[in-house]
Amino acid sequence: MNEQKLQQKRREAAAAISLMQAQYERIYTEEEQKDGLLILYAFYGKFNDDDDNTSLDKITIHEDSSLIDVKIPLQCLVKDSAIVVHSSSLKYDLPGFFDPAIGEDKVLKIQYKYRNQIDSIEFDEKDEIKLPLQI
Repeated sequence: MNEQKLQQKRREAAAAISLMQAQYERIYTEEEQKDGLLILYAFYGKFNDDDDNTSLDKITIHEDSSLIDVKIPLQCLVKDSAIVVHSSSLKYDLPGFFDPAIGEDKVLKIQYKYRNQIDSIEFDEKDEIKLPLQI
């Protein structure tokens, strides 16, 4: 039952991300032109021990993975070179996200570029997301 539910949520998230594509490209281009906030890599879910020791640009997601790529949905949350998502929100409730590891502890790992500086950060499920770190 959970597997069917997970597949349905995966399809819904893929459809949402497809609809976000034009917005993503617009926001990314605007942010790139002003050296603003660019999401380079972003993954959400349950990281295994191998993933914990792997840089984000080396992570690959498989069909049965407990991780999802959330680069596009996060970039779409950028407003005025910043993202702020309050801690009352569960990450899997954000547009383009879903819960890839039901009942497990999940984290959001992001590598981003802001004013030509690359940085990485990790957020637990109920942490407030504030990017860039300087805000």
